[in-house]
Amino acid sequence: MREIPCTPQFRLNGEIQRIVKRYWENVPGAIAYLKEALRTWKGIKSPEAVFVAACREGRKPESVQVKSEAIAWFEWARKQRIVIAMS
Repeated sequence: MREIPCTPQFRLNGEIQRIVKRYWENVPGAIAYLKEALRTWKGIKSPEAVFVAACREGRKPESVQVKSEAIAWFEWARKQRIVIAMS
C-alpha cells in the first residue's frame, strides 16, 4: 500500500482505509491493476481514483484475467476429457 502514490489529503481523510476494509477481497487485484496502469497508461492524474475504482469494481490487470480464464477453460476441458495437461 505504501507504493501507491497518494496525495496527503487522500491519506489524511482515511479513504484508503475505508476502501480496504469494505472491499478487502478486491485489494490484491486492485493494487496489481494500479501498478499496471502506472506502468502502461499515459499521465494518470489521480492514482487514488484508479485504486478506489479498481477496489469497488473488482478490477484486475489484463494478464491476470486472461490467465484465470485459461485456467477455467482447462479445468472444463479436462473434465470433458478433451485435454490431459497444459503447459
